[in-house]
Amino acid sequence: MLLTNVFRRMMARSASSRGRAKASYQLARRARWFLPRLEILEDRTVLSTWTVTNPADSGDGSLRAAIANAQSGDQIVFDPSLHGQTITLTTGEVALTKSLDIEGPGADQLAVSGNHASRIFHINGGVTVTIAGLTITDGLAFGPPGQGGGGGAIFNIGSDLTLAHAVLSGNEARGLGPPNRNAGGGAINDFSGAALTVTDSLFTHNQAVGGDGVGSGFGGAIFNDASSLTVTDSAFIRNQVVGGSGTANAQGQSLGGGLDAVDNSFLTVSHTVFLGNEAIGTEGSSYVHGGGLYTNTSIATVMDSTFIGNRAIGGNGGSGNGRVGEAAGGGIANTDQAILFIDGSTFTDNQAIGGSDNTGGTSGIGLVGEADGGGLLNAGEATITNTSFEHNEAIGGSGNRGGTVYSRYGTAVGGGIATFQVQAHPATLTLDHVTLRGNRAIGGTGNAAGPFAGTGIGGGLASFVGTVYSDLVISSTATISNSTFADNEAVGGQGGAGGPGGDGLGGGMANLFGAVLTVSDSNLTNNRAIGGDGAGGGDGGRGSGGGLFNDGPSTYPYNLGDPTILTVLSSTITDNEAQGGTGPGGSSAGLGAGGGIASAGILTILGSSLSHNRALGDDGEGGANGGDGLGGGLYIAGGTASVLATAITHNRAIGGDGDSGSNGGNGLGGGVYVAAGTVLVVASEISYNQALGGLGDGDGTDGQGVGGGVYNLGTFLFDALTVIDHNHASDSYDDCFGC
Repeated sequence: MLLTNVFRRMMARSASSRGRAKASYQLARRARWFLPRLEILEDRTVLSTWTVTNPADSGDGSLRAAIANAQSGDQIVFDPSLHGQTITLTTGEVALTKSLDIEGPGADQLAVSGNHASRIFHINGGVTVTIAGLTITDGLAFGPPGQGGGGGAIFNIGSDLTLAHAVLSGNEARGLGPPNRNAGGGAINDFSGAALTVTDSLFTHNQAVGGDGVGSGFGGAIFNDASSLTVTDSAFIRNQVVGGSGTANAQGQSLGGGLDAVDNSFLTVSHTVFLGNEAIGTEGSSYVHGGGLYTNTSIATVMDSTFIGNRAIGGNGGSGNGRVGEAAGGGIANTDQAILFIDGSTFTDNQAIGGSDNTGGTSGIGLVGEADGGGLLNAGEATITNTSFEHNEAIGGSGNRGGTVYSRYGTAVGGGIATFQVQAHPATLTLDHVTLRGNRAIGGTGNAAGPFAGTGIGGGLASFVGTVYSDLVISSTATISNSTFADNEAVGGQGGAGGPGGDGLGGGMANLFGAVLTVSDSNLTNNRAIGGDGAGGGDGGRGSGGGLFNDGPSTYPYNLGDPTILTVLSSTITDNEAQGGTGPGGSSAGLGAGGGIASAGILTILGSSLSHNRALGDDGEGGANGGDGLGGGLYIAGGTASVLATAITHNRAIGGDGDSGSNGGNGLGGGVYVAAGTVLVVASEISYNQALGGLGDGDGTDGQGVGGGVYNLGTFLFDALTVIDHNHASDSYDDCFGC
């Protein structure tokens, strides 16, 4: 009928025009064979909006009722009368098993509380959920992360969750007794293929607390396990993980004060602030990793983000083997087989603090009260660009003891960054256009004697091989380019009763235990390596490698004898200082060796400049002799060194003054000091350097100043294109002793 009426109207209009009539006739002929078809449309169900009208836990108008009544795809909003109120759950968590959009009025306007009694939201079933504009607070979940445990505020299993403009505060995941002591995700547990996107949100004062015994905490704010995580424009403030209290041989752990991403998870963080997060091991616990963010066997990307005041704090008073009271990664811990990318970010005032009064390594290797990576620990693969690390600290614990084979007590490694290989997997670190400024590695005080006890290693960065669990050692490789290391310090701790002070190794960078470090097109300036003070008649510790320290063949049991390799290309090393520690009542103050570079391994320097660096022996105190200053620019303790097209100028080696009738220290090798090994110098300049002896006191003799340019006790070779002149020694051999 519809087509017939249309046809009649068209025929009537065409009566006055033959052309139009003809067209109508043709249309009519076509209409004879056209048959209309019925099209079946998809379901056009109208989605609903549900309004929460009261803050009750249940009943009409409550949030719980709105979620129960809503259909998948619906939106939930809140009546303006709820502004300034809190919805308190009293009958347990709210299950989200449908795709919903929950839109709050603003995190400052409305809160949902677990009342310190239950988790708040449990999301599962492969749904898609958005939660925005709410404060989610005071949630509590028990049990291990995964399988329904963890996630004090939100547990998300296999679903897509978007969290926007939200605050998650005061939530807690808590471990139970055996066998469920572990806890994960103080605020959120993202588990089993889930996807979590966080935008413009705040995580504060959330925590994951391991149960007593050997309980571990994972991810004070977020635990991300085999899932994907993207965080943008968000802040993490004072979240923490706490290992359970332990007894002898306790192995409780605290991992990831802010974020913990593990087991094939994918993590992206951008435009984010991490403030004051903590990973804390309790009394008798083992070790902690990642005050702000912890990644393991995962991929993480951090862009345009800020980490401020995060802390990893090792436990006190524990005992056992392996790692006891260790703290690693004040800002981020990137561990075994994990891949980390950082760009355009800043790390400031983060700390890794080793535990104290622990006993460890009683039947093997132990890292007891050690602190690794004040800003960042990398034990996987990390690429860092356009980023700064400023005023971060690794602080070794005090009063640690024990060990029968190989243990380090109260050692501080990498004030800004520590990178090392563990297990059988290589560690690689790449830095480009990175600044490390004002970071410190500070050895602990009063630790038992042992390898590197109380030593501060790598004020800015430390690279080393450090496997504990396997005798299959791969490597640790660090490559640094177009970067600046300034005002960093490696400081040895005070010795134990009657013992020497700890050493300070590598004010700017340190490379140890068979690691490979390459530095190119970079500047190292005003860094310091400072020996610790002796105690009760102990000598002062040595300060070695004000700019860079390169260790000799590895002394680590698993790769014993492997060479440690440092290559410096087209770089400037200036105004750095190596200074010995005080030895009150001891025989001598500590020596300072290698104001610019100290090496006992394989060293290559090409197209670079070492200038205005100083090696300073400390002044004697309590009747002690002054310490020696050796190698103002370059100190070679062994191995081989190749110096090519490089200027070593205006450096000084200065002995310390003696005290109360004691002798002054010697100043030897203002430019270069060779204690052992072989040095080859090609087409280079060694000039305007000074070697100055310290003053004796009373009947004490003055120290010697010998070899203003070079002091050689090993093998020193140089070609005809090398210039050694205009140097000065206070006693003899202005230019070269032993050449």
